[in-house]
Amino acid sequence: MVDVAIPKGHQVAKYNEMREDGQLFSWAESVEFAERAVQANLREQTAEARKIGLEKGFQQGMVKGMEEGLEKGIVRGMEKGIEKGFEEGQEKKERPY
Repeated sequence: MVDVAIPKGHQVAKYNEMREDGQLFSWAESVEFAERAVQANLREQTAEARKIGLEKGFQQGMVKGMEEGLEKGIVRGMEKGIEKGFEEGQEKKERPY
């Protein structure tokens, strides 16, 4: 938003001249255009940053998920192997032949 300064003294004549000439409007319009361009650029950069953040987060989540899944799979496999070995040992103990 542009702050508007109220002219005083000798500036009043210059202000009125610029206003009548259209220069004042052109200047304000230029400032407004620049402000809109900056806002649009900021929106684009924000959207791109979010996209990159989501992609990076997804990749990190996949890696972490695979690591945790592999770790849990190994632990579960070892537990099952121990249980099965224990059961087979019990069966052999019950029937020696």
